Amino acid sequence: MSTAATKSNLCRGLKRLWVSCLAGANVTTVLLLWAVCLSVYLEPSEHPRLAQAGLLFPVLLFVNVAFVVVWIATSWRWIAISVIGLVCCSNFVLDYWSINVPKDAPEGTVHVLTYNVHYMAEDPSDSIDSDKIIDFIVGSNADIICLQEYAEKSTKGVLLNNKLDSMGYATNSSGELLIASRLPFVDEQACRSDYSGNGRMACRVTNGNDTLLVINVHLQSNHISVEEKQDYSLALKNKDEHLLKSSGRIVLSRLMAAASKRQQQTDSICDFIRQNCGERILLCGDMNDTPISYTYNRFSSLLKNTWRESGWGAGISFNGTGFPVHIDHIFVSKDIDSFDARVDRSVASSDHYPVLVRIQL
Repeated sequence: MSTAATKSNLCRGLKRLWVSCLAGANVTTVLLLWAVCLSVYLEPSEHPRLAQAGLLFPVLLFVNVAFVVVWIATSWRWIAISVIGLVCCSNFVLDYWSINVPKDAPEGTVHVLTYNVHYMAEDPSDSIDSDKIIDFIVGSNADIICLQEYAEKSTKGVLLNNKLDSMGYATNSSGELLIASRLPFVDEQACRSDYSGNGRMACRVTNGNDTLLVINVHLQSNHISVEEKQDYSLALKNKDEHLLKSSGRIVLSRLMAAASKRQQQTDSICDFIRQNCGERILLCGDMNDTPISYTYNRFSSLLKNTWRESGWGAGISFNGTGFPVHIDHIFVSKDIDSFDARVDRSVASSDHYPVLVRIQL
């Protein structure tokens, strides 16, 4: 055999080996992606670490999409691995990254706003511009407004309340939650529960023909301090392995403890929803969980997520450095259509962005 033929065979052999290694890596990432999807069925109280696997979903999704590009450039026949992997978990992919053709909302839709206003703090060190928050809320022209981390008795809270009152809103608050509505209340105390700075409340409103049960929630916060977030972000930026391990361990412990409490809160709210399953329901708020989580999965088993139905993209709603996540959600009962779900990033005055949607009763 000639030297040229030997080199050619060697090159073909190395290419087959390289493709086989890539295929093996691709299969592994697909299996990991499926496992992460299945983690939403795990109860965080029983499986605290595994229940956090959903946070890896965007990374594994990106890797599998990257494999599609690699196979297009190298060997078309292997593209089936990623395509089959993505199709089999397409429901979760669309929960995370919604794809909808824009359509105009019909006349008579109800405009909904949910917004964690971070107490509209007046401390400059918090980087919170409370005046911009208030201007956005009153300028949103929303029919139903659900606020979390709302400081009702603060100077800015009183100012916002007065402005809403002058604009014809009826308001009802519980703890650090507020529901303001242009639609009249028919029941202002359907459900109230506070838990250490978080909580839930519900009111019924009517448009004259239909009644809507509005549930505003702020589920258990992760209580990751600003310093801990900064350490974690810095470790990622500088690729500091030692700092990444230490800060990552702290962040994970915070996430696990909070997820266990959110499970209890989620289960309780789901019980309340089932008790009122014959009604039209709007559930919204800061849920502190991504679309690939126990919380989201439980709520979506009973209701429709408006971002999934009428949004576009990942819907990042948290405005904190180093944690680009979608944790503010709006759900509706299955007989309600939604339009134009969006995250408004024009106002970055809180550590959350406002989320808006139009719904048709």
